[in-house]
Order: sequence, then structure tokens, then C-alpha cells
Amino acid sequence: MKSVTKQRELLTKIRLSAKKAGLDKLSDEEITAEIAVYRKSKIK
Repeated sequence: MKSVTKQRELLTKIRLSAKKAGLDKLSDEEITAEIAVYRKSKIK
């Protein structure tokens, strides 16, 4: 049960951080592009 609580706290922090950075307003296309960039960076 402790891990569930910690996960919820972590997700809340991530959501607040994203909102503060303005990332909560990304379109589906922008999200897909960000994921593609991240994946390409992991291949190298």
C-alpha cells in the first residue's frame, strides 16, 4: 500500500511540474513529436 501512495504522490508532482512548465497544453501531435525525439536520443 505504501508504494501506491508514493506513486500517487510522484504522479501529482509530475503533473504539477508539467503544468508549471506549460506542458499540460500540448496537442496530440506535439506529444507524439516529443516522444519521437526522446526515443531517437535513446538509440544513439
